[in-house]
Amino acid sequence: MDNLIGILFGVAAMFCWGMADFFAALALKDRANNKQLYFWTQLVGLLPMLVLAYFFIRPVDLVLATIVLVLSSGFLTLLEYLFLYKSLQVGTVSLVSPLCATYPVITVFLSIVMLGEKPSFLQLLAVVLMIMGTIATAIDFSEIKKSKINLATKGL
Repeated sequence: MDNLIGILFGVAAMFCWGMADFFAALALKDRANNKQLYFWTQLVGLLPMLVLAYFFIRPVDLVLATIVLVLSSGFLTLLEYLFLYKSLQVGTVSLVSPLCATYPVITVFLSIVMLGEKPSFLQLLAVVLMIMGTIATAIDFSEIKKSKINLATKGL
């Protein structure tokens, strides 16, 4: 049951991220710059989060290691959003968004190397498919068709 709930929340997050990227791209193409958009989207998200935190989050004792990890995560999140919004501002949304959405490849790699996790064959296959899908998204097949390169030439 927990896996089903996790999958449902994951699908909900997928829809929210997809729509958020699309609306961000519209705002960036209109007039906003990536720093303005980051500020306002974070402010809009912070206000309801503070209300929820007041009712549902209890204070905890944080050790130095946890504080360092939280600060590092916050700083990387800041950079991630600034890079994402800049890429949406200057790039093609249908190319940039799928590329940015392959971040789990980094997470899986780090979890294997740093945490000693052992993904199943199916999970590793999913990572390979994500990488292949990203490459397929990034390739301009019309340019390949126009070129005179013959991939079926004889070897030396």
